[in-house]
Amino acid sequence: MKHAKPRVKSISCPNFRSPSIPRTIDQIVIHHTATERLKAVLAWFQDDESDRSAHYVIDSDGTIYQLVAEENIAWHCTGHNTRSIGIECVAASRPLTDAQTESLASLLRHLMERYSLTHDAVTGHRFTERPFKPTQCPGHLFGDTTLASLENWKSKHL
Repeated sequence: MKHAKPRVKSISCPNFRSPSIPRTIDQIVIHHTATERLKAVLAWFQDDESDRSAHYVIDSDGTIYQLVAEENIAWHCTGHNTRSIGIECVAASRPLTDAQTESLASLLRHLMERYSLTHDAVTGHRFTERPFKPTQCPGHLFGDTTLASLENWKSKHL
């Protein structure tokens, strides 16, 4: 079954790098934001001094914003940026809303199909191989903070 790209709103973001050769995407990294205020999240990513970005941000109402084109390198997970797509969920320390769950699952299915990825390619920031520094991200997006919780969410929604 073909999964269409969900509707997204484009927002400009100066924090990315164009690769010198086409990227090979083999990972999708999910993050949670430090605040539940979408305006603050977008302002942070649009600040060229933050040196942070993600390809997508999903608000609590399920609206998906694209900040960096997939062919470009976003700055979301040191050591994994060149090979991954980064998705931030506006959530701080709470689980995904129902609308976020629906939007995230739809976006993930589309990206998995587009890049021929399996469920194993979808991970949370803290579960990446050799994270650059300790992090609790993606926090409680999937219930508790364990890899088992993320795996359970993926088995239900992907």
